[in-house]
Amino acid sequence: MIEDVKETTLKEDLVSMGVIKSSDDMLDAVGNPTVMVYPSKANKGKKNRKIMEDLCNSYLTKRQWEVLDPKGMADLTKMIDAIGEVTDAEEDEAAKLAMAVGADVYLIFEANKKKKGNTVSYEVGVTAYETTTSRKLTSETSLSAPRSTMMAGEESAAMMEGLSDAMGKAVPQITKYWKKDSAKGSRFYVVFNNTPKGTDMKMNSVLKKACTRVKLSTGTSKTAHFRVQCKLDNLELSAAIDEGITGKLGGADYEFAAKNKNNIIVNFK
Repeated sequence: MIEDVKETTLKEDLVSMGVIKSSDDMLDAVGNPTVMVYPSKANKGKKNRKIMEDLCNSYLTKRQWEVLDPKGMADLTKMIDAIGEVTDAEEDEAAKLAMAVGADVYLIFEANKKKKGNTVSYEVGVTAYETTTSRKLTSETSLSAPRSTMMAGEESAAMMEGLSDAMGKAVPQITKYWKKDSAKGSRFYVVFNNTPKGTDMKMNSVLKKACTRVKLSTGTSKTAHFRVQCKLDNLELSAAIDEGITGKLGGADYEFAAKNKNNIIVNFK
């Protein structure tokens, strides 16, 4: 006997009985990504850089997002040096900083003042990238209404309006991509430095057993950089790597130069 099972109806019944969670419940359980805010290259030297950075951070923290600040991290330079070259990243410096602090997403902002007669407006752009893959999650731009330069506080209000509008468009997009993809596991940037011969192929095999997605992003005679996604945490993945080095590389001498939320860096001696 052949039974016609309606997939949607079956899922609804299983959710109502508590056998499985609804899609919304599963997405809510993932939570928001940790994020780092950084100015565009064009905005780094501008006097309003700090104001814009503070406004971006405030916007996110008020919505219960965890914002990470590179300035508060010890051994930042050491971590960046260990990460090495980041390939495929449009904002290379920002990508390295985001990896070093363990941010899931980094957000680049740019604010440009537009003056016309006695009025000023601000065009604000916000672009977000997933840290470990350099994938662009969203890019939004907003132009504030013109405000009088003859009145105190109006320029700041124009800046805040442009930022709020741009962030209001960007944040839902970041959330949508993050919650959909993160249910499949955490993403890691795994780096092997000063590698023995054949490390890229041998560790590719090890990582594929531990992770659902594995991509070799850079491979040379002395380095191998992988971008992976798996349902292990950083300590569990480190243990799998340790076992792999012992089994595949004859127990080559090495040390973990770094382990954080989205980075594992191995230096062979």
